[in-house]
Amino acid sequence: MRIENPLRLVVIVLAATALAVLMAVQMASSLATRPAPHTAISLMPINGLATERAAFLDFRMGVGEATDPSALTASAGEVEQLALAAIQREPLLPKAHAILALAQANVQNRSAISEAAVLLNRRDASLQGVLLQDQIARSDIPAAVATVDRIMRVNPESSEQFYPILLSALKERDGSEPLVRLIEEGSPAMDGFLRFAVEQDDALPRLADLRENFVLVSEAFDRRLVNKLAGIGDFEAAERIYFAAAGRPAQSSALDWLVDYPPLDWRLSNAAGLRAQTVRNGPGVEINVRPGRSGLLMQRFIRTPVGPFEVRIGHSLAPAAQLEDVQLQLSCGLGRGPFLAGAFAEGTSSFSVEQVPLECDFMQLAIFARMATARSRLRGEIQSVELLPIE
Repeated sequence: MRIENPLRLVVIVLAATALAVLMAVQMASSLATRPAPHTAISLMPINGLATERAAFLDFRMGVGEATDPSALTASAGEVEQLALAAIQREPLLPKAHAILALAQANVQNRSAISEAAVLLNRRDASLQGVLLQDQIARSDIPAAVATVDRIMRVNPESSEQFYPILLSALKERDGSEPLVRLIEEGSPAMDGFLRFAVEQDDALPRLADLRENFVLVSEAFDRRLVNKLAGIGDFEAAERIYFAAAGRPAQSSALDWLVDYPPLDWRLSNAAGLRAQTVRNGPGVEINVRPGRSGLLMQRFIRTPVGPFEVRIGHSLAPAAQLEDVQLQLSCGLGRGPFLAGAFAEGTSSFSVEQVPLECDFMQLAIFARMATARSRLRGEIQSVELLPIE
């Protein structure tokens, strides 16, 4: 076969070969972008993604374990030119913009770059982190809360890292409104945050304020909040949340047998050999104490009556000879010993309090049993507990 224009064929072959080599280099550069970005750059200097990757790796190595803002700025400054080169090649690279923002010592410049970059990419964690750091530095609590929410929505597996920031916002007055808004909007990260916050004693007063004035979260949250507030001795707040959550009026003279919100409802023992449980078909509590067992069978905190009062307990505990091993104990608040301890009598047991100790707005009412090994099993019901004024 005769080739009419051999020179043209040579040109085509050379062009095809060059293109194949270029594609191979591009492919090699692309494959090396993540594991070896510097190698990718050497293969193809115009690879903007590799340049960004190299800048970010160098930045992280420079920072190490440091979290101080000045260390972040210094490390970002060292790779700023590499980040700029990446942006020149691919203008929408988020991590390169994050490095560029961090490199700015001037807070206003940093804010301008990070806020503009976030408009380009709202999902990149590094950009959101830079924006968050800037917002915290400026004490812009509402903006910081919104940024944390965006980060946690995109990266739910990292949510716990940001709970302390939300906790700090909770303690600030201007942090309440944005947190309330997120809770009411059903932000998926808020459930986990509230479970975290309710375990922090110093956050409880603010949580109580939110619950009382703004937010209905869940019954489980209310139950835990009431329990934790009582656990730090803030019975006033615990009672307010209790009434709001349970929708109940203040106690009458006869105490109910509800167990939903201990310790302002009853807390019943469920230990082996020391058991108290509500009666299935009627008011009261069933008691079962095995020989050799001792401890609190039931307890709850109530507002202390004003003036002298009597506690009257109706029961059917038996055998009667062992009722001396069952006591009513009244004590003020937390960590104080009983100001009244009296043994049960057969049928109805009455205990009089002529004078309540000072600073005793709330008292614990507890029923305690101590069965010696040689004793019989104690069984029966406690049908009623009443607090009656003494005229």
